[in-house]
Amino acid sequence: MRICSNHLRSRWYLILILMIGIGTSAWLCFNRIFGPKLIVSDLDLGVFIPGQVVERALSIENRGWKSLVINDVKTCCGVTLPFDYPKKIRPCSTAFVVLRVHLPFTYSPWNKSFLLETNDRHNPATKIHIRAQPDPAFKTEPPSVNMGYIISGKRFADIARIHTSAETRLSRYITASAPYLKPSLREVASSGCYTIDLEVSKNAPRGKVKEYLYAKTDTPRKRVIIVPFSTTIERGLRARPEQVFFGVVGGEVVISQHVRLKVISPQWKTFEIEPSDYNGFTAEVVQKNNDTFDLHVSLDPTKIPQRLNSFVSLRSPSGDTVQIPILAVRKTP
Repeated sequence: MRICSNHLRSRWYLILILMIGIGTSAWLCFNRIFGPKLIVSDLDLGVFIPGQVVERALSIENRGWKSLVINDVKTCCGVTLPFDYPKKIRPCSTAFVVLRVHLPFTYSPWNKSFLLETNDRHNPATKIHIRAQPDPAFKTEPPSVNMGYIISGKRFADIARIHTSAETRLSRYITASAPYLKPSLREVASSGCYTIDLEVSKNAPRGKVKEYLYAKTDTPRKRVIIVPFSTTIERGLRARPEQVFFGVVGGEVVISQHVRLKVISPQWKTFEIEPSDYNGFTAEVVQKNNDTFDLHVSLDPTKIPQRLNSFVSLRSPSGDTVQIPILAVRKTP
């Protein structure tokens, strides 16, 4: 009897294990067949003008029997999410994720991809591709303008050219993102080629400049051609280094630094230091040759404030000024 009972118990254990295995397999199969099912396709932006910022809605469909959970959207360089994306999509429903795409300043095909992470067992991490083609109706040569060092108050001709197709034209209206830059357009003999001229105001700030030129088109839905513009504006006197940085100073010994001044405009053949109340430092200019000067700055650590953030102002006979920053921090005892 005992042997029969043990044999029966073993058979029941075997049946129980078999049922658990069958149940687990059925549950996994059910989840695979009747779970969430992600349906999404790549995003084609069509043609673009370099530098454009466009927004597109990506359609995400759930054809499964359970809710689709979006765990994360890992965007790539140049693609951002201006709005929150839906965290959960009901069965047999569709939701949208809005993407803001910053298209580069290039005339070559643009391709990027980003990752969509969901609870779909078949596609837990789906890679979605974004593609776009440059608009053949417009082309800028060069795509971006870097003029290096220039002098304020000057006019520059033919800094870039915009080529258009026979069906498209520019409206001859062009502007800049800074008020001291005054661009203009000239059409070259009705050939569909436009040249950009630029005038830099006399009051333009000295230093590095990163701005944009905007040329308006007459074509619907292709409103503006954007041309990046960068340069370093100088006011007729080039200072190297561009600022005097003493760093942390202490003690009672007067310390000095020199700045080389190079004359690059005739109006700066002679100039003077504007009188001012310099806190704890003095400045004097010594001429080395016809177009080179030496600015000598001496600093007394005992007389400067805790943080010195001042400048030396140089003035030309025409009234133009160049300011050279003076920076230092007094060491606390």
